[in-house]
Amino acid sequence: MTALIRLSAAVSAVTLRVLFAQGPDAGPSFSCAHVTSEVNKLICASSALSALDRQLATVFNNMRGQPLDQKKLRSDEDAWLTSVQRDCKDAACVQRKYEERLAELRDQSLRVASPAAYEQTRPFPAPAALMAEARALVGAACSYRQNVVGPVIPGFDPAPRFLPVILAGGVAIVREKEGARFAFLTFSPPGGKDCEIRDAASLPASASAGTFLECSSADPPLTGFGVRNVKTHGLDAFWSINAETRRIERVPMGVLGIDKAVRCRQPESGE
Repeated sequence: MTALIRLSAAVSAVTLRVLFAQGPDAGPSFSCAHVTSEVNKLICASSALSALDRQLATVFNNMRGQPLDQKKLRSDEDAWLTSVQRDCKDAACVQRKYEERLAELRDQSLRVASPAAYEQTRPFPAPAALMAEARALVGAACSYRQNVVGPVIPGFDPAPRFLPVILAGGVAIVREKEGARFAFLTFSPPGGKDCEIRDAASLPASASAGTFLECSSADPPLTGFGVRNVKTHGLDAFWSINAETRRIERVPMGVLGIDKAVRCRQPESGE
């Protein structure tokens, strides 16, 4: 049971619960009273960077109780902290470093806690060139066009029958190219006509993937989207939206009771 509790932190369930309890304006995991480094000043001045710092501290502290080489975990963390202080001169660099480190630690934690669950967080198979093309669009602009449901994604076509899923962290849409399907998370500023592509993930093969659904779980508190298998009518996968980073995170369905806790419905957008 202890391993599963730690695993929940690795997939952001505990992390999100802690963040919501602290509120959007909570500071980082360290005191900002007497910071001197430029990086720490950037973190203290930004609610988004402070949230990333809290996430990293939560995941790292949970990993200290896992069957890992703790000396190496500590030395790797010290080396990473040194690299952030040395390399970063602006907030964008700090954010990138933190997101990369969080992904790395969550990967390690989940692999150790449950090899089976770890496999359930891996991306679905997709041609490497298409996956690279989809990932390269993260951060790029998207737009809306008449008679197209949802934002237009450069180089990718709308997937018939897949309505957009509107979420607090953005709008998730399905686009396809050369038989491969991808979910893109897009975000539009209030009142804005254009949008930004925040993340991309590969979806199950089109032969089995059926319905794109709006999904949520009360415990752990997750919201996102899922894909239903046309043959089994069960969920092939569930992706949650990290409310702080607006990133897509595939959730392992076979642990933490998530497969029983997730509730899904047809998206209402486009009706």
